[in-house]
Amino acid sequence: MWVEFAFNKNESRNIEDVAYLMKKYFGNKSFCKNVRKNSEGMSMSFNSRKAYEFFLYFFGTRSYNKSLPNFFLTMDKDYLSGFLCGFWRGDGGSWGGAEKTDKKIHRRCCYNFCTTSKKLFEQTRKILLRFGINPVVFIRTPEKHHASIVNNKKVVAKRNLYLLTLYGENALNILNIIQEDNGNISKRKHFFFSNDMEYAIFPILNITREDVVNVNVFNLEVDGDNSYHANGLAVHNCDCRGSENLKGNGACGHRFDKWLDVYDGIVDHKYIFSNMGYNLKPLDLQGAIGSVQLTKFKEIEQRRKHSKMMIEEILITNISGIKGVETLDKADVCWFGTPFICANAQFKRLLVQYLEDHKIQTRNYFAGNILMHPGFKFLGDYKDYPEANKILDKVFFLGSAPHYTDEVFSYIDEVVKAF
Repeated sequence: MWVEFAFNKNESRNIEDVAYLMKKYFGNKSFCKNVRKNSEGMSMSFNSRKAYEFFLYFFGTRSYNKSLPNFFLTMDKDYLSGFLCGFWRGDGGSWGGAEKTDKKIHRRCCYNFCTTSKKLFEQTRKILLRFGINPVVFIRTPEKHHASIVNNKKVVAKRNLYLLTLYGENALNILNIIQEDNGNISKRKHFFFSNDMEYAIFPILNITREDVVNVNVFNLEVDGDNSYHANGLAVHNCDCRGSENLKGNGACGHRFDKWLDVYDGIVDHKYIFSNMGYNLKPLDLQGAIGSVQLTKFKEIEQRRKHSKMMIEEILITNISGIKGVETLDKADVCWFGTPFICANAQFKRLLVQYLEDHKIQTRNYFAGNILMHPGFKFLGDYKDYPEANKILDKVFFLGSAPHYTDEVFSYIDEVVKAF
């Protein structure tokens, strides 16, 4: 059984690396070296059942089936940097055009990784995102390929080519990783990050409408806040996220508004449920984070309980008209948030707005009565559940994060006393 590697015949460093690694891990001391006629290409073939089964199990066969093992995506960045270097040398490239500035001609480049494997393309995009590099995605279908001439034979594409293209800061970042410098970088910018670098934001440049018949159309136009799962990423169509929430009334200007047509009060649109569906998580990533958190389980639990106790004491001591919740005798709660029950809806609205204005984040008690929400109306009449309606009127909570410090509690105390 054979394993074959293909290179440009001038890639001496890569050729030496492969020969060394195959000998070290699979015991292959010799290999067949084939230089293609009338071509710059060459290949190295190793006769090794052990190597064949290894590459088959972890990486698959055929260029369009290439993939990485799932555990690889969560590995240390040093390993991922090595992968990106190897991918770049094998299937990376730069392209661009001339740009005239100050009577001079400059070449403006962008950089890309390309593959016919959709899975490898998606995995590489996730790896780039771990480095804060957000590529622009292009898919070139076979009919848009230019045919190539190899050994006087015309080669026509049969599969999609997936490209991850990098401009601007993204291009500079990848050049630092692959340790190359290939001239001027194109300044085109297709997206930006939020101030806290937690979210990538793609502005909508234009909207077109077309009438279609018998065509699958994916409608991403929704009322209010909505999120969905796309190619392994959580996607939101509202930028009221992270530090953007610190803007007055959210970045959209309507975070607190009359979002429910059957409810006359003000609602936080973070908790508007417009569609039924599954709350999908990137499970490998969550598992990696969880495995680390488990080693700190007791510490996190104790800190959350402490945060809840401190926040509850500050608010209840200083504000009349609210109360906390009782813990059942046999319950041992690790508090996600600190809930408060207000005397009435108007008081809740005034207090919540005051806290938000002073950069103390609040959250609605989730849906309240779920039957009020657009995605769940068909399940029943919300009026049949008056106690659930009171939750929407009167209840909110503050986070009980384990990382809160004495400075945080002092600030909350200062703000609350001035209410």
